[in-house]
Amino acid sequence: MSGDGRTDFLVVTERAKIAGEESPGDERSLFILVRGANGKLNIAGQNETIVYCRSCGGAMGDPFAGVEVRRMSFTVNNYGGSNLRWSESYQFDYSRRDKTWQLVRAVSESFNALEPKKVKTKIRTPRNFGRFDLSDFDPEKIR
Repeated sequence: MSGDGRTDFLVVTERAKIAGEESPGDERSLFILVRGANGKLNIAGQNETIVYCRSCGGAMGDPFAGVEVRRMSFTVNNYGGSNLRWSESYQFDYSRRDKTWQLVRAVSESFNALEPKKVKTKIRTPRNFGRFDLSDFDPEKIR
């Protein structure tokens, strides 16, 4: 993922709600684990908002639609709704200059389930939202 030829990992974790806790539970975190020259994995990035919670998809259920990983890049996909369907995808590319993953593209789509060919698409880039490193990104900041 970081382009150095070593095997890295992108991991999504989920923390279940514990009885009596005030938090909503089913919180998810994304971690980027990069293998150093010594062969050990180190956390090189993380985010707690990019992968939506299990109960955040409305009638469609769990909105986490997966992660696409490419060399020096990854995209997180979320999809949900009921009659009004929506999807949000966030692409991050690795910046060798800044040595971190930065948001380079955010795509939002929505449509009515009765008219699936009438899709409204909104594509945003850093020109629209500025610079966001993975650790600072919150989808609410670019809506």
